[in-house]
Amino acid sequence: MGFQDIETARDGRIFTVTINKPEKHNAVPPPTNAEMAEAFDEFANDDSLWVAILTGAGD
Repeated sequence: MGFQDIETARDGRIFTVTINKPEKHNAVPPPTNAEMAEAFDEFANDDSLWVAILTGAGD
C-alpha cells in the first residue's frame, strides 16, 4: 500500500507504523489519521502479526 504520511514495516510477527512528518512534529491531521486507520486494519486482518508498534520519525 502506498502511504504519504506514514511508513509500515514487517519484521516477523511485528508490524511497525511510523508517522513520517517530523517537520510537523508528527501531527495527525485527518488524512494521516485515515492512513493510520488503513494500516491498523491491515494489521488486524493479518493473523500472522502479533504486535503493532506506533512510532514517529525525527528527534
